[in-house]
Amino acid sequence: MELSAFAKTNTAARLRAAASRGALSHALILSGAGDRNAAAHYAAAALECTGTDKPCLVCAHCRKVLADIHPDVLTVRDDEHAELSVDVIRGVRTDAFIRPNEGACKVYIFPDCTRLNEKDQNVLLKTVEEGPPYAAFLFCAENASVLLPTIRSRCVEVKLPPAGTVGEDDERTRELLRLIAEGRAAARAAFLLKLETAKATREELAALFEGARVILADALCTLCGAPPAEPRDEQALRAVLGSDVSALSKALSAPVGVERIPVFPVENFGSAMAPLYTTLALFIGSLLILVVFKPKAGLRIQKEAGLVNPKPRQLFFGRFAVMAVVSLAQSTVMALGNLFFLDVQVTSPWLFMVCFWGAGLVFTFIIYALVVSFANLGKAIAVLLLIVQVTGCGGSFPLQIMPDFVQVLSPWLPATHVVNAMRSAMMGTYGNDFWVQMGTLALFLIPAALLGLVLRKPLEKFMEWYVEKVESSKLIS
Repeated sequence: MELSAFAKTNTAARLRAAASRGALSHALILSGAGDRNAAAHYAAAALECTGTDKPCLVCAHCRKVLADIHPDVLTVRDDEHAELSVDVIRGVRTDAFIRPNEGACKVYIFPDCTRLNEKDQNVLLKTVEEGPPYAAFLFCAENASVLLPTIRSRCVEVKLPPAGTVGEDDERTRELLRLIAEGRAAARAAFLLKLETAKATREELAALFEGARVILADALCTLCGAPPAEPRDEQALRAVLGSDVSALSKALSAPVGVERIPVFPVENFGSAMAPLYTTLALFIGSLLILVVFKPKAGLRIQKEAGLVNPKPRQLFFGRFAVMAVVSLAQSTVMALGNLFFLDVQVTSPWLFMVCFWGAGLVFTFIIYALVVSFANLGKAIAVLLLIVQVTGCGGSFPLQIMPDFVQVLSPWLPATHVVNAMRSAMMGTYGNDFWVQMGTLALFLIPAALLGLVLRKPLEKFMEWYVEKVESSKLIS
């Protein structure tokens, strides 16, 4: 950006107003995404200018600064090193105590403060703090944090918006100011959402808010009885000043208001965690059923029941029927305990009961099929499945913050759908979400039945081999 173009910006107006009052600091940090070199030379011209309106850009000193030939405006460089050598900085410190050749000040421009290491800054600190009154220092850095806090505390920071996006020429700035002046929090939020949707760049947003900030600063100065030397956007300024003062103060204290309306409010933490812990309790209860009851009916029991050459499916479902009755009783007691003893939040008690009954039956059937097919190894598989479901069901942490493989695995775990269905019954349903989750849970019966009825026979030889190996190891007597 040329100096003449920079002179039209809000930042230039601020520097000009301060220089005209004789209040321009001798130590400036020019930060941000704007043209820091142009800003540094403009500030140098303001310090050297002999005109009334500083910088006038027409006097001899201003013209020399524009041409970069002023003997008292020095750009600190070190072409031989990646960082400015300490000898260069010591040279600046020594030169600062030599009076200017022809100007009012000796101005030192540091065009890239990332090249100033900690030692350099410590050497320079004393000069910046207690140097001669005619020495001025202009530090250019995209982010002021590259400078030590001790340096920053002795300087005035001037943030530069990106070149070519001056806030006073931006209609979005005026729109934002109008919304602030009118105290319309919802409209401001919608405006900012529109910016996000339009994928405004960081530089564009910086320019927008910098322009609004400057105009609001002018408005506050005017309201306090100290009008700015040069208002940047008189039309926008009048809009702000013509607004309700109380609404303006609220808008300045909270530019964006967020109103939270919970769709499915949760009364307490206990109710929020109940789906996870109750689901795990249901699974453990189903596992204990298979610990208490034998998965297969012996020949004696078959004979006493009058069964003659029963089919495998008859034995399979007949044995499960006994466990299903126990599972229903167990889940009923657990559901009623949650409702009346723990007093958890439940919006639909009947859906809550259905969830317990369905989850208990599905869990019991899955574990039953595992134990029938793999014997004691099936119980170990069930315990492993329980451990995986503790993390993968999304009951304690949102799945969105979990690792990718957990997010992929979660829909394939029965506990995930039990937790989601239970949440719907407790907090409130949305559409058919409860029945969708229960229907998905019921689909787990298909692979379990396939395992228990079809694959069990081919697995018998494997299980015989497995039991033989385990017994030969003498780990299990």
